[in-house]
Amino acid sequence: MILVIDAFNLIYKFPDLELYMYENQLLKARSGLFSKLLNFQKIKKVNEIHVFLDGRKEKGSPVEFEKLEQLNLYYSQDLKADIQIKKFIRNHLNPNNIYLVTSDKEILFYSKKYNCKYYTSEEFYELYENSIKEIQDKKLEEERIYQNLSSSEIQEWIRFFKQNKKERKSEV
Repeated sequence: MILVIDAFNLIYKFPDLELYMYENQLLKARSGLFSKLLNFQKIKKVNEIHVFLDGRKEKGSPVEFEKLEQLNLYYSQDLKADIQIKKFIRNHLNPNNIYLVTSDKEILFYSKKYNCKYYTSEEFYELYENSIKEIQDKKLEEERIYQNLSSSEIQEWIRFFKQNKKERKSEV
């Protein structure tokens, strides 16, 4: 899966990031989005994420592209990010592998010509929130199970796994 993100369109769907935008804290909003996308990438095992941002990295910056861990960040400079998103889709070898994340109708319509799949920004926000909730619920369930084990049961499981580990090593 290749995600192509219309960053500012998505930022406003996350209440905490939207607040940063209204407080004129663009760097915090961007950073928060990047963090959420990296988290999503780990949870959903996304191959590539390309994030398109309107404007410059910072005032006067000539940076048009950079990598942040597994994220590919594109700054549109004096253009609209929409133009770069369309160019990326048009020039991609397999645009049908792209999942576009935007609620911009013009970009969505354009992407359909190339058989891209898409999530509206609202749908992606829901997908993200549900994915995080699943992980949290799983951790809570695991904690609940472990809390119900007595210390003697825990020790018995530790011995069991150590013994199996030794047996597996001797088989090799």
